[in-house]
Amino acid sequence: MLLITGVLALFVAFSVSAFCCWWIVQHKRDYWLDQPNDRSLHTVPVPRLGGVGIWSGVAVGGIIGVQGFSPLINIYCLVSVMLLLLVAFIDDWKTLSSTVRLSVQILAAILAVFSSELYISWDIASWIWPWVWIFVFVWGINLYNFMDGMDGFAALMAAIGFSALAFLGCMQDQVSFLFFNGLIVAGSAGFLCFNFPPARIFMGDSGSTILGFAMVLMSVIGLKEDIYPIWVPLVIFSPFWVDATVTLVKRLYRHERIWQPHRQHYYQRWVLAGYSHRQVTIAYGLVMLLCSASVIAWQAMGSGYNGYVLPLVWVLFYAIVLVCSERLLKGRQR
Repeated sequence: MLLITGVLALFVAFSVSAFCCWWIVQHKRDYWLDQPNDRSLHTVPVPRLGGVGIWSGVAVGGIIGVQGFSPLINIYCLVSVMLLLLVAFIDDWKTLSSTVRLSVQILAAILAVFSSELYISWDIASWIWPWVWIFVFVWGINLYNFMDGMDGFAALMAAIGFSALAFLGCMQDQVSFLFFNGLIVAGSAGFLCFNFPPARIFMGDSGSTILGFAMVLMSVIGLKEDIYPIWVPLVIFSPFWVDATVTLVKRLYRHERIWQPHRQHYYQRWVLAGYSHRQVTIAYGLVMLLCSASVIAWQAMGSGYNGYVLPLVWVLFYAIVLVCSERLLKGRQR
């Protein structure tokens, strides 16, 4: 019975998300269109309320299936999500200042971390770890927002990344963890039907900021439930955070205003170099599939395998890729 309930909930989440996105695409309104500018990769106005579809699907699917599964989050985490959604909706309609957005993100992170102790602490300087995890939540929120700038990109990363987390939960018989990650996958997949290149809808801040929050939230819950060690979600979502973090560090080094929109992420530079949205999205998706497959294989090998070799291999991989990317991109620019 639990299996039937879970499958039905996931199907409903996908269907509601896809229907909402279809309705938004069919009923365009000026106040929810993303107008292209000199920092955009799109050239025509596109609706940007795809987050409504994603989270409507997740919410309806969750209502159907939640009675059969143990709750993984408390009321404070839900309040954090509602705060982020409210500010994101307002920002999608009428742009808010970066100070307002950041303040709400910090508040949401504090509620999530201190109300649920959603952090891992070590004996050395134990007082600092909650604040470190607050920073991780805020960075995750902004990370997903930064990387949501290309057709199909953020949604495909969500579908693959949360699928990997769900699969790892299944391998450890963590049914609730599997279900709630599956809901996010289903909602993202419904949206992806209309967002895959060429995109007819964007997720907007209402989609990207909550996906970033959910990425950190589910990753930390997996750590607390001993489903995997701390480096596992880092490897799974590495195509996202490596691009964003390296780009941020480079901009800081050049004394640029990091809060201003730009087109300096590697995925943006590949598009500007002449590759299509579809090609770049698929390339990143393949790397993320390899990341996920390597982690799942490590999990299947059991505790006898020294898993810390795996993240070191990926560090070497990204170092080579980044060096080669810089040379290739500069060559194409000439």
